[in-house]
Amino acid sequence: MRDYSEAELRQKASESIRDKLIGRELTDVEEELLIYQTELEMQNQELRETQERTEQLNRQLNWFYNHAQVAYLSVDHGGKIKICNETLAAWTGIPVFELKHKYIFDLFYEADQLLLRNIFRVLLKRPDSHKMELKLKNDAGTSERVVMVQGIASEATPPVLDGDGFLSFTLSDITEHVRVRSTLDLASQVLQSTSECVIITDANTTILDVNKAFCEITGYSKEEVIGRKPSILSSGKHNRTFYERMWTDLNNSGHWRGRITNRKKSGETYIEELAIHPVYEHGDPVYYIGIFYDISERMAAEEMVQRAQRLESVGTLVGGIAHNFNNMLAGISGNLYLVNRQPELTDKTQEKLQRIQMLTDSASEMIRQLMAFSRQTPKKLTVVELNEFVRQFQLLHSAAIASNIEFELDLSEEQAWVKCDRVELEQVLLNLVINASHALRGIEAPRIKIAIASDLDEVNLDSGASEKYNLIAIHDNGCGIPNELLDKVFEPFFTTKEQGEGTGLGLSTAYGSVAAMGGQIQLISTEGKGTSFHISLPAYKEMKPLRDGLEIRQQSNVSTDGAVILIADDNEMLCEVMSDILQDYDYTVITVNNGKEALRTFTEQHVSLLLTDAVMPEMGGFELASAIHKENSQLPIIVMSGYSSEFVDPIVDDAFIWRIDKPFAPEQALQLIQQCLQQTAGDLSMREE
Repeated sequence: MRDYSEAELRQKASESIRDKLIGRELTDVEEELLIYQTELEMQNQELRETQERTEQLNRQLNWFYNHAQVAYLSVDHGGKIKICNETLAAWTGIPVFELKHKYIFDLFYEADQLLLRNIFRVLLKRPDSHKMELKLKNDAGTSERVVMVQGIASEATPPVLDGDGFLSFTLSDITEHVRVRSTLDLASQVLQSTSECVIITDANTTILDVNKAFCEITGYSKEEVIGRKPSILSSGKHNRTFYERMWTDLNNSGHWRGRITNRKKSGETYIEELAIHPVYEHGDPVYYIGIFYDISERMAAEEMVQRAQRLESVGTLVGGIAHNFNNMLAGISGNLYLVNRQPELTDKTQEKLQRIQMLTDSASEMIRQLMAFSRQTPKKLTVVELNEFVRQFQLLHSAAIASNIEFELDLSEEQAWVKCDRVELEQVLLNLVINASHALRGIEAPRIKIAIASDLDEVNLDSGASEKYNLIAIHDNGCGIPNELLDKVFEPFFTTKEQGEGTGLGLSTAYGSVAAMGGQIQLISTEGKGTSFHISLPAYKEMKPLRDGLEIRQQSNVSTDGAVILIADDNEMLCEVMSDILQDYDYTVITVNNGKEALRTFTEQHVSLLLTDAVMPEMGGFELASAIHKENSQLPIIVMSGYSSEFVDPIVDDAFIWRIDKPFAPEQALQLIQQCLQQTAGDLSMREE
């Protein structure tokens, strides 16, 4: 209470005396008593005012206690609730007066009660503060709450409680916090499990976090990149202008998407598809999120598809050209054959005719290679002599080698025969020679050598027996291959060349092709000294090649009396040449220029054999053959084609239909015609392999 000064009391007393005893003087005693009475009255008034303020404050505190966002309760040492606020009643759906008859453990689910009891026992033994996350039951059926329970032990007992001590608990509703935390945990799991690389930076592009995919693709650990700049991945492939444009687009549009060539920790470059999105706060970017994935393999696959599409277009073009060109070559070969049959040719003339025939054969092989390159010819196994094969390879492909490179051959003394697809083997050698030429860049006195060795011994791993094989070795004195890369060179898509110089498929394709021929390919390389590829192929035992993949059975002289050959081809020159050759062998020949005219001629005249082109106006050769065999199923029919077999209809499964590819040697056509004329049921030896 306030202590009043004597002056204040006397002032108050004098005011009271004037009010009550006007005109009379007080004695000293009366005056002292009056002052004392006045003091008591003033103190009583102050007490009343203080009590009113205290009661008001208690009401406010009680309101805040019962309406707080936190639930309060106190329990005795047995856990029975003694006091609690209205917030706890609202959360549990149990009135306050009922809560005072319950134990704190009853407010929680059984799974959480054990944890609470353990903490409770700890608090009883050692006064302290403990927190735990529990799920609160709700008897009203409303949504459950997750609460943070904090228990506090005290030896003092509030006035409203009886006993020697109590435990106080506060319950904070963290349901929304837990939901957000769960969402963040889920987002974090998604971030770490996604196959796309994620990088998060602050507004200054300092890396704050990366995911697992980022680490797997780049080779950097999270600890190595956090706190650094994304430029750690820079490959140097993009100039400053590129990045300035990127940031300008990002700031103007709010996002950026594009392709970037970056560098891994190992030094290997890769191409990534990158999308950058800023995170804004109050209109300013506070974070940047980059999402990217390595598209190097996808781009290689796309390049393969594009290449296949280009080859498909080339193949269509080549097929059309091949048809006409092969017709011309067939005409040239036929005329050469007729000229060679003329008597009294000089040696010089015969030599020139042989040169023309060699050029014709070379042109024919070039057409076949073009069609093989565009994948328009099936595999065609032939017997090849390797010494002659590499001689022709050197003549055909020297232009593909830089003029400063010495390209030499080291041939074997004995012939080396193998059975293989000639075009495929040529493609294998071409891939290896081109790779060798690339390895010779900057080398003084560059050299490529192809060596042939015959009849070498090797052990068959399956049978354990010693077998003969022939070897093709391609050597260069180039830069060589590092030891750590030797095990990778035959893997698909592996390449050390710059972007655009190769797909990484050449050596893997060569490996598969050689294996398909029953052979092996071995790599020997020393960095800084050069590289050798050794191709070993099984030696072919029969030292006689098959002509164009067809096994021609030699026939004795067959009488041609009365044999009528109907030739149907839209190329008049070829019709004329074949007519002259067949007439020279006493055949009767009828020529027509399309399928419908040939069908009409067949119905009007006697025909012993039909020699028809596969592709003609109005009616093609196979359609013509089907129509004729409806009338005469045993008429021998030979179909000539200047296309690959994939460009024409499949040969009818008929014992009396044969196929011969243009350009063909006249001797081959004559032998086939003779065999067809003597054909009997079941004799299918002339069918193409």
